[in-house]
Amino acid sequence: MLKVIKEVLTKIENKGFQAYVVGGFVRDYYLGQISNDIDICTRAKITDLKDIFPQIVSINKEYGSVVIEYKKLKIQITTFRKDIAYHRQLKQIKAEYVLTLAEDLKRRDFTINTLCLDKDLNIIDMFNAREDLNHKIVRTLGNPDTRLKEDSLRILRAIRLATVLNFSLDSKLKQAIKDNKELLSSLSFYRQKNELDKIFASAHVKYGLNLLQEFKLDKELKLNLKPVVVTSNYLGIWAQLDCNQYEFTSEEAKTIMIINKLIRLDLTDPYVLYKHDLKWLKIASEIRNMAWSKVLTQYQSLPIKSSKEIKISFTDIEDILKVNDKRQIKQIYNDIEQKILYNKLNNNYLTLKNYILKKK
Repeated sequence: MLKVIKEVLTKIENKGFQAYVVGGFVRDYYLGQISNDIDICTRAKITDLKDIFPQIVSINKEYGSVVIEYKKLKIQITTFRKDIAYHRQLKQIKAEYVLTLAEDLKRRDFTINTLCLDKDLNIIDMFNAREDLNHKIVRTLGNPDTRLKEDSLRILRAIRLATVLNFSLDSKLKQAIKDNKELLSSLSFYRQKNELDKIFASAHVKYGLNLLQEFKLDKELKLNLKPVVVTSNYLGIWAQLDCNQYEFTSEEAKTIMIINKLIRLDLTDPYVLYKHDLKWLKIASEIRNMAWSKVLTQYQSLPIKSSKEIKISFTDIEDILKVNDKRQIKQIYNDIEQKILYNKLNNNYLTLKNYILKKK
């Protein structure tokens, strides 16, 4: 990956433009972690980048950036700029190109996101980012009160960074979050959820939840931030919160609904185990504080784990009974299914056939 990044930077510089990797990738590189989130900043403008890279995937003229695909890596490249106008603390809507890296870096949110990497993989640190990384502190670049007022998403970004990296929040930043937390109310649930998903999916989710509770963000996030059980999947966290205001994908919404149903059911019941995916059962068992090994053992002992394993088919039942009433056949099939699961009926064709004939 670093070899490819060096190639991209070199291509830009060979055309006479400064270029650096910046942001989360460099931060993680310094911490010895792997990141696929590659951002490059440069003096080159979109028209210059179009000449250098035929592999452009998308262009955002408002932000002066392009996304390229180079040797299977997607890389965002943005022209040096400074933000000069904000709208309702949501995001910058007006930017101005600048000539130097230092001017570009001044617009960034946190010191730990200001590290840069040049084409020779030298780290450039203009704002003491390494000191904060070494001391595991999230600190705003500049006055925290001003930076949060510029973009209220930075409140959640600060909490998310502290959670994911297991860092502390700078004391001045913590006070600024308390003073400005009402700004979150104007932030879309979509933008809130993107950050909350990352907090809930973090290895340090408990710490993140504690921070959300410490700042008492229930009202602003429209969540009941009660103590919750940490689960192996972020949707298990969402399932324990009153999150009706948030929009989820159809798959996420389905999973949350199933988890909420399962936590009210007997997770050792054969029919419950048979009807639900193991990943959902695992989340529900975690919330219920049940030993997953016990639930898994019960599941593994099921006589069947899929309807495909039943030794008689819908067509067989039609032939045996000489009927084609789909509803009747389905009722018979469901009855057989449950009898097998509760070990009241052996799963072999002759036994099932004789049972059906007796029930006729």
